[in-house]
Amino acid sequence: MDKSFPTDQNDRDALFQRLEAIEAVIARHEALFAKEGHSINDSPETTDGAIHFSGQFENASGSISYSWSRPTHHLLEEAWDSSFTRLSALAHPQRGLILKQLLNDPCSVSTLCQLGVTSSTGTAYHHLNELESAGWVRKGRGGVYEVPTERIIPLLTIISASENH
Repeated sequence: MDKSFPTDQNDRDALFQRLEAIEAVIARHEALFAKEGHSINDSPETTDGAIHFSGQFENASGSISYSWSRPTHHLLEEAWDSSFTRLSALAHPQRGLILKQLLNDPCSVSTLCQLGVTSSTGTAYHHLNELESAGWVRKGRGGVYEVPTERIIPLLTIISASENH
């Protein structure tokens, strides 16, 4: 199937008509669910339990919205090894300081040292390598490290879930 945008006006009009029809069906379904006291998210997969998290984040680089959902049976049936590997990379106070800095303002190793976030470039690289191998940071252009967009809300969710409730 060709996924390029149609260049012919008639094809574009037909595409927009199909899109409008789909949106109308979705609106009718949402209205029906609301009237019956159900959520559009009610499905056999989620009515037996689900874990959801979402959030919005804004920094100097821009803003994002993110949401994630998993049925509880999926979480209970899958192995947790890779999740614990990712979590263990966070379990160091120095890495927390680095992540907090990168969330506020992505920067280089030398900037981390200049700001006093790390005491040396060796220390910075050690912790950044651990965070990078677990997927919490990535090195961008010019040696600037950042928290990948898809990891920002999960990271902040872990931090907020770790608060004293």
